[in-house]
Amino acid sequence: MSEIVPKNDQLRIMKNFRADRRLRKSGKGAHLPASWDAGDSGDDLPQIGRSSALSMLRDTASEVRKGRAGVAFVSGAAGMGKTSLLTRARAEFERHDGTVLFATGREPGFPGKTLRDLFGPLGLTAPDAATSPLLAGTARWALPTLLPGSEPDFGEVGENARYLILSGLSRLATRVMADGPLTIMLDDAHRCDPLVLRWVDFLLQRTFADPLLVVLAYDPDATGPGRELLTTVTRHAAGTTVELGPLSSDEIADLITAALGASLEPSFVRLCSKLSGGSPLSLRSLLAELRDHGVRPEGPGLRRAADIGERVLSRAVPARLDRLPENVRKVAVGIALLGATEPRTIAALLKLSAPTVAAAVDALRRQGLLAPERLEFVAGQVHGTVLGELPPGDLDALRLRGALLLHDEGRPPEEVAHLLVDLPELQEPWMTSTLRSAAADARRRGDPEDEVRFLERVLQAVPDHPETLIELATALSDADPEAAMPHLMRAIERTADFWARVALVTRYGVLSLRTRKASPAFRLLSDVLDAVDGAPEQLPAADSFLHRQAQAVFLSVGVCSKPHVRETLRRARTMAVPHGGTPSDRAAVGTLAGTVMLDGGSAEQAADHARAAVSGALAVGHEPLILAAKVLDRAGLPEEALAALDRIVENTRRVGAVRAQCDALAIRSGVAMRMGRPTGGAADAQAAMNLARDRNWNTPRIGFAAMLVNRGEPERAGALLDEINQPNFAWEHHEVLVLRGCARLLLGDSEGGLSLLLRCGRSMAEAGISSSVLAPWWVPAAVVLTDLDRRPEALALVEAQEEWSLRWGTPESVGLSLLARGVATPGRRGLELMTKAVERLAASPARFSQLQAELLLGRGLLQIGDDAGARKYLRRAVNLAVRCGSPSTHAIARRLLVTAGGRMRGLNNKLADLLTAAERRVADHAMAGATNRDIAVALFVTLRTVETHLSSVYRKLGVSSRAEMVTALRESSAAERAIRPRGVATTSRRAGKPDGVRSGRE
Repeated sequence: MSEIVPKNDQLRIMKNFRADRRLRKSGKGAHLPASWDAGDSGDDLPQIGRSSALSMLRDTASEVRKGRAGVAFVSGAAGMGKTSLLTRARAEFERHDGTVLFATGREPGFPGKTLRDLFGPLGLTAPDAATSPLLAGTARWALPTLLPGSEPDFGEVGENARYLILSGLSRLATRVMADGPLTIMLDDAHRCDPLVLRWVDFLLQRTFADPLLVVLAYDPDATGPGRELLTTVTRHAAGTTVELGPLSSDEIADLITAALGASLEPSFVRLCSKLSGGSPLSLRSLLAELRDHGVRPEGPGLRRAADIGERVLSRAVPARLDRLPENVRKVAVGIALLGATEPRTIAALLKLSAPTVAAAVDALRRQGLLAPERLEFVAGQVHGTVLGELPPGDLDALRLRGALLLHDEGRPPEEVAHLLVDLPELQEPWMTSTLRSAAADARRRGDPEDEVRFLERVLQAVPDHPETLIELATALSDADPEAAMPHLMRAIERTADFWARVALVTRYGVLSLRTRKASPAFRLLSDVLDAVDGAPEQLPAADSFLHRQAQAVFLSVGVCSKPHVRETLRRARTMAVPHGGTPSDRAAVGTLAGTVMLDGGSAEQAADHARAAVSGALAVGHEPLILAAKVLDRAGLPEEALAALDRIVENTRRVGAVRAQCDALAIRSGVAMRMGRPTGGAADAQAAMNLARDRNWNTPRIGFAAMLVNRGEPERAGALLDEINQPNFAWEHHEVLVLRGCARLLLGDSEGGLSLLLRCGRSMAEAGISSSVLAPWWVPAAVVLTDLDRRPEALALVEAQEEWSLRWGTPESVGLSLLARGVATPGRRGLELMTKAVERLAASPARFSQLQAELLLGRGLLQIGDDAGARKYLRRAVNLAVRCGSPSTHAIARRLLVTAGGRMRGLNNKLADLLTAAERRVADHAMAGATNRDIAVALFVTLRTVETHLSSVYRKLGVSSRAEMVTALRESSAAERAIRPRGVATTSRRAGKPDGVRSGRE
């Protein structure tokens, strides 16, 4: 064929090529090679950023169209957007006259594939390519490199053959340029086979005034078959250099907004920048994952974004490392092993030179794997991924070498321990010693996770080391007390010194309180106390202190464990009351207050013990103090109980004792509810539930269920109580039985409720608990038995409990005793007893108990036809029900009041509804800060009228000052929201009488 190709043939070929390109753009050219559309992942996200880099390529192409050959080098780490930039530039260049040839470098094993991808769109790789006019003349020498299966091994052919091939390819490029500018784009040029890069170098050295633009994109750190030749090209050809670094914060913010479509927080932008290293590819992959998981770029989404981002990054790490030279991969392993140490230490570990390590660190930073200014990976999961690439044997050898290196350099134990902890064998004594020292350092800086990890590794090497067992139990005691107990038990078994064992047994008892597994600890403590009590001589001061500690813990464990209450009360009767101010003394006296109550003692004696326990600084375990506060409440001193609980809540919040804080809030809720302060009680109950979250803690559930029963929501209360299963825990078990019984009564199941109440009484008797105030099950049981016409049983039950109630001696306990006997006693005598009960309870701070008495007395009077007398007590019951936040009791009392002929304006069970219109107007002005005289002037009334109305408001609301009135009215509406938490299961309401009372007039 003639060397000269007719012009019309050339035009026909290029016209067909441009037509194919238009088909490709329109989506109808699916038959064209896939490499034609090479680009970043996440194509649905817009291409944002790199505008300056695109402008540089655009300027270079403009010079080429003027007839000046040019070259552009696009340099950037993997994922920095080289492919995206070339794709965008290619789309622009194709809109001008000329030809754009695009290909991507291939991994080894695909010789000639890059070249065929480059010329494939011109039809020069088809079987009939030999007939193409573009391959006429000397261009035919390029034909063997274009046809699959016929390409020569460029590295093995002679120099003359190489020259002919390169000349043929260059002549082919000249033919293409005859129709207009030619742009050759090679992505991942460092992976191209030598033939392509030799030809590009050959072409650039011989083309000066022709419209040729060569764009080579490459990773400066990655290895590949074309790395050496690429260096030659960049040295020979002077051109435009485009370096792609990390995206700016503004560019990252723009892409986040485009992907997630929401307002941004700066912290979210910083997080995405850190996780992606500013890499567009990593950022787009991260954002696509976040979008799929519904993560929003706002505060709550930060934690989820961090977790998802680390997973996305860790998946990309192996591919990034594979592209890097061996020394860079080694340095990544060294950083993963040694952490943020000095580069010289990494060099010594890997036996590399310092400049080699420095260059590798720069490469890892360009790859977005290392933090900009520290030897730390951008995400924690990268560490594990890097080490996971090594065979286990090689990794262990490096760990051992690194540990020896750091130990010899005298580095801190923690740095050495992180290498030792994963070794399969600890061969030298200094290794276990270093791990224990590192654990102690971790404890001092507040890192229990590292402390536990180091100590567990020591125990693997030395299983029965007593000191390490104790240290590990101490480390686990806060986060996982159940896991700590076996270690402490093993230490106890291996400790010969008696008083050292006493100290360990005492700690074991404290753990048993947290885990609700009291029996083993109770037996150990009992044995210890028996041994001490049998010693004839007086104890030294130090041993006496340990003895008192053991006594205090023994009492706490015993009074909580139903099987051991009887034995605990027996010992408590003979124990001397501690009068010291040590934490152990106050813990013991606080628990002794509980034993007095359980043993049927007097409220006065119990209150004295409880006051001694909660006085002074709170530098003591909180459980005995919470028990003491509970005793103060039951002893008729709720204000003192609230003051103590306020201090406990504040102290537990300050020191981070979440479990104790949760319990104190729940107990404080119960005290407030019993006093007729539902707003504060509801807020505390909800706060305790929020703290408990998904933890299996019973006290907050009991407190919240008590509030729900009070409000008349038995289904929700029952669902919550069903989550509690502590039949051997004395306090919780009996409180749960009473609440379940009351919930059944609210549902109209009298027999079921009574059965649960009587079961509570039997259980307390079995445990040896004489208290009638711990869980006063017998009062509602007597009411139900009387309503079921089983009056003799009710009287027998009351007679069995009366002694203990009267011995306790508070107005509330005496009032409840009178109330129960009055309900069970027929006729006027019973009503007289109930009237005395109302008087006693009105003189006590127990507003909820007074409410029950007023309601039962009003109902009793109504049943005998004394409507006028009934109205007096039922009206007070209605008002008390509102004050106590008990809508179910309010509904019962109001219905009975209407039956008795009473008339009452509508009430919505809100505190403000207790007030008349005039009282409410005065209260509104007072809440706004007006003085009494100002209120009188504003309302055109006398000062005495204002004072009278305010006194009436105080009385109805149960407050004693203007400040308390303002607080009560402002918080009453908040209570309704506070008592409706999310996540508490409910069931459908069962049919039945809601009040559990019967009236002959109903």
